[in-house]
Amino acid sequence: MSEWYAKPRKHIIDDLAKHFDYDPVRIRSILERVTFKSDSGTFDWPNFTLANVYLPTDQAVQIFEREDLSLLATGERLADYWLDRMTPCYSLDKLQSITEEFVGYLESNRDLLVKTGRPENEFLPSAWFDCHLGRLYYDRRASGSEEQILTAGLTAEESARIVDGRSRFLDLKIQVLKILARALSRGKAKGLRNNCLTLIDGELPTDDICVHFLADELYPRHVESYDYLATGPMSGGLSNLLFAVGHVEKELTVGTLDQASTCLPSIGSFGLDGTGAGLYQLIKADGFEAVSRAIDVCFALQENESIFWEGYVKAIVELADELCAQPSTPTPTQDDCLVDLRSSARECADWISRLTKPSVRWLTNASESEQSPPSDLEPFDDYRMVKIGNVEIFLTGVQAATVRILHKAYEDGRPLVTWYTIRNELRNDKTGYTPANFSQIFRHLPPEQKKLLTRHKGRDQFGLNLKPKP
Repeated sequence: MSEWYAKPRKHIIDDLAKHFDYDPVRIRSILERVTFKSDSGTFDWPNFTLANVYLPTDQAVQIFEREDLSLLATGERLADYWLDRMTPCYSLDKLQSITEEFVGYLESNRDLLVKTGRPENEFLPSAWFDCHLGRLYYDRRASGSEEQILTAGLTAEESARIVDGRSRFLDLKIQVLKILARALSRGKAKGLRNNCLTLIDGELPTDDICVHFLADELYPRHVESYDYLATGPMSGGLSNLLFAVGHVEKELTVGTLDQASTCLPSIGSFGLDGTGAGLYQLIKADGFEAVSRAIDVCFALQENESIFWEGYVKAIVELADELCAQPSTPTPTQDDCLVDLRSSARECADWISRLTKPSVRWLTNASESEQSPPSDLEPFDDYRMVKIGNVEIFLTGVQAATVRILHKAYEDGRPLVTWYTIRNELRNDKTGYTPANFSQIFRHLPPEQKKLLTRHKGRDQFGLNLKPKP
């Protein structure tokens, strides 16, 4: 295999083309646009090979010849997110029915949850509900394990308070879930957040809220789809309950996953297999137009979703501040509790902010961008991949050609290039795709990666967001 990777890219494309029983000229033309080499091997991205596994070759060829490859590349990541078992990609009706079913599941497992913090069995209809809300501050990493969680991370008094309060917290969780189910049945979020936060504030004393936040930090905070039962699910406690409230309100007001599942009724009928084939499974089941519409919907709603979560986590911090500001004559111990509450509430808000990142992880494999522009980028495989610091950005053929044009201009001391020049050079580059404007080229590039690009305000000029040459 290593010898095959070492072959020139042209020879690799020739080898790949032989595997397709179709017009070799058209196949080779597609592979020229999608195949690139990196240090770890040679890939076709978007994955034309997988498209041919799930779609008739004629349909796959037409899609790859006709469509914007950046749409397909983003679609591959987005489909993986939709089909991930830890993504609650449900319509509002489905989310309501699962919420109601989950309430019954908690009630049927009450005795074990109160005694051990664990149910008898996992909640099969939804891994998301199971992982986030299916436990109740369990005290051992696994059944039969001697490894303690609560007593190892809390004082004896705090640990006893959590264990003794399981029954009360379970009642609170069920009440909140019923409020969520009623809001979903109405299809309206009015009063939802206030009702839930008021209920939590009324049922849990301030020092109990503080201890619950502290206990939440002892459990896994980030879990992967296929191993959350091995690594240990989340606490199922206050932080998870607040996240669930936020998720339902977000779906009622923004509706990202509701609209995606409405566009794609086959979501839920098959799972993510880890190969990146989800996009082509969805195209086969629901049609390309439906998949394209779902992708566009998610892009259109992403900003609203980010704004929602920013406001929601701010509300959690404000609630903690209000509790700490309530008039009283606190003892030194209570003073310490209020300090811990502020700190823990902010930790909970930060955790929810991080937890919502997967809702846009389908847009990017990059980490947070640097505050100041980088000094330069490092291209690989004729700009099919560019590296900025530790961030790797993978580009489609026309995107790579455009970045190459902009980078050459930057190296020549021209930080901005007119669209007229870019368009003419792209035509000469024979990328196989002539965009109508600059934004069309990068329409489906992840937002964090779009920060690589800059535009002169008021002029049709574009460049790379790099530090000016000295």
